[in-house]
Amino acid sequence: PTFPAEVEITDQGDGAYELAFTIPQGETGPTGPVGGGLAVYGGLQNGAETITNAGANVENQIPLANATTASEGVTTTANTITVPEEGDYEITYTVYVNELPTEGTVQVFARNNGTEIPSSNTTQTVPTDSGVLFTNSTIVPLTANAGVDLAIESNQTDNIDISNATLIVKKLDATTTV
Repeated sequence: PTFPAEVEITDQGDGAYELAFTIPQGETGPTGPVGGGLAVYGGLQNGAETITNAGANVENQIPLANATTASEGVTTTANTITVPEEGDYEITYTVYVNELPTEGTVQVFARNNGTEIPSSNTTQTVPTDSGVLFTNSTIVPLTANAGVDLAIESNQTDNIDISNATLIVKKLDATTTV
């Protein structure tokens, strides 16, 4: 396309010239769609915690007492994020499990109103000489007022020391177009 530019050349003397040009602004384009981004999100976290294991292969809720600094539209209570509306949500977590007194298999997973979300399950062997980082991200449909929390389970009866646990829940906007 061609643009009607205004050009002005000025002789500055001593063989120097100044070139100045202006391209006029075009018409305003159409307004884009309103919305997009994340309207519902939030998180919980903790530092170091000892989980008193209720027994081999028994689910234990992971304590998440501290809300993250940024959240919008969710309710956070100790250990649980409650979502306000139905929709597809991304659930992401990280949990560092310290070494165990006896090597064991450990599972970490998110729960929806106390029921395991299968796609969030991460299972690893935790040795006696080093810890293991558990992390997962999954997208699941949730109903309005669903409560999301984290749980841990071991095939051992020993208490489980964890640190730096974080749970993040984000509603995905169905109106966003790519």
